[in-house]
Amino acid sequence: AWSSQLVMKLIDRFSFIVYLGGGLLGYVAGEMMVTDPLTRRVIDRWLGGQHWLLPAACALAVMVLGWGLARRKLAAAPAQDLLDEQVPAVQGKNQEEGGQ
Repeated sequence: AWSSQLVMKLIDRFSFIVYLGGGLLGYVAGEMMVTDPLTRRVIDRWLGGQHWLLPAACALAVMVLGWGLARRKLAAAPAQDLLDEQVPAVQGKNQEEGGQ
């Protein structure tokens, strides 16, 4: 529980950690595709021995896709004007000043 709270506080303070985590997941997915026996022959022909390209491309794709989706969600969120609402006066403060 302590380490999860630490990670959450770090994510709140440094939001780029989320993108790094997504990139790591994309890299692992690319590594799994490169080492899978069913796809290995196709990837060997396609990449010509440059096996690091697919994991790097998957990591980059996940980070760029996550960044784009976050920007689109932020742009679609309605702006909230906090000044439109009336703030009620505190009862105790008005009575001390001799007000109503």
